[in-house]
Amino acid sequence: MSCYRCGEHQETRPYGPGGALVCVWCATSTAKDESATRAAFGARLTNAPQVLTEAGPQAMPQNLTRPGRN
Repeated sequence: MSCYRCGEHQETRPYGPGGALVCVWCATSTAKDESATRAAFGARLTNAPQVLTEAGPQAMPQNLTRPGRN
């Protein structure tokens, strides 16, 4: 996938503004960017459905949260 900031086709994560895909370099290039990335990551974790495991509560994988995707 391509990064919304630099346009490079590389591994991205949905931690940009509004869930936009961003690469690691752009997500951590400045202290402000890294802070925003950490906040977006934390928000996704706190809003994710939880499943109990032997290691304790874990975020449920996205591919298991929709009917017919198991």
